Amino acid sequence: MTTAWPRHSNRVKRQERPTFRWSGGAKWPKRVAPVRIICWSNFPPRLFVTPLLEGQPHSLTAEQAAPAFYGPLEQYAVVHFSGADALAFLQGQLTCDVIGLPADRWVWAGYCTAKGRLLCTGILWREGNSACLILPASQADAMAKRLRMFVLRAKVTISVTGEDRQLIGMRLPVPDGIRSIPALRFPSQAHQCLISPDHTALRLAGDCGLTWIPTAAAKTLREGQPTGSPSAWDAVSVGLDEPWLAPASQELYVPQMLNLERIGGVSFTKGCYPGQEIVARSQHLGQVKRRLYRYRAEATRLPVIGTRIVGHDAKPAGEVLRAASLDGHRCLLLAVIPTEMQDQALTLEDGTPLHAETPTHAAS
Repeated sequence: MTTAWPRHSNRVKRQERPTFRWSGGAKWPKRVAPVRIICWSNFPPRLFVTPLLEGQPHSLTAEQAAPAFYGPLEQYAVVHFSGADALAFLQGQLTCDVIGLPADRWVWAGYCTAKGRLLCTGILWREGNSACLILPASQADAMAKRLRMFVLRAKVTISVTGEDRQLIGMRLPVPDGIRSIPALRFPSQAHQCLISPDHTALRLAGDCGLTWIPTAAAKTLREGQPTGSPSAWDAVSVGLDEPWLAPASQELYVPQMLNLERIGGVSFTKGCYPGQEIVARSQHLGQVKRRLYRYRAEATRLPVIGTRIVGHDAKPAGEVLRAASLDGHRCLLLAVIPTEMQDQALTLEDGTPLHAETPTHAAS
């Protein structure tokens, strides 16, 4: 079967036009829907031909075009807490239950001001009596410096890890060609982790994972694998409703506004931490009137963090927390919106309509 080519391609020589074998039956149907052809030039030759549904843009979403291996996620950094009092110290600083965290689990964590407003959010796991916290690279040094101010006489050492280890993003299951590598063993369920001396593997939602491995091992993994850009991983992260907080959004939200308590990032029973009284009062008095929602928009320009969202009659409705491009024509974004306006027609401040999507945590 020879593919149907548009008329303007007649100048292409016939022998140069590719052919594909139809596997849908003995005969090629008379009417064939337009198809999308996906291939990666730096991957072993493989083509995927899928129908384009009516009204669907002729372009790939980040999830469809995403490679299995994303390479080093340089937008994040890992802060390490060690010492005899490391866990107790973090228990009194972060919103999550650090001491009660099982060794085979990771958890979202928040760090608040005394007024209960978030300074940062991150992913935390334990390594014996130590702990590691993934933070945006733009905040890691500042947050480590701030936390050191409260160490006082506690036996805690806080350090931002250097270039000897790298954080790698993966789409699971791991490809057959590299599945046997020990550093790519992942837990079977979301929020689980595997800890070993040479690597740490975290299973995220949506069949994705993070592995923290030596830089030399990361370079070995990259050989022969299709590598995605940091922006491609950002699109996956936004699609998972991950509530990463940028410096521009610091001190604007209590943890519940980012749904942190819904994904295990807030403990209401563990005791005191900065802002604990306000966070607890917001929870038990039902004063959380804004929440994090995910939207899709047809936009060629990516909305910046803090972009205003408006409702009917240009009434202010919230602001963008995160945004990621899907294919250059569409984007996903997370926005903090009043709960009473979640079902209303909303737009960006430039008039671009927003289309609500189902939150990941709503299905769990």
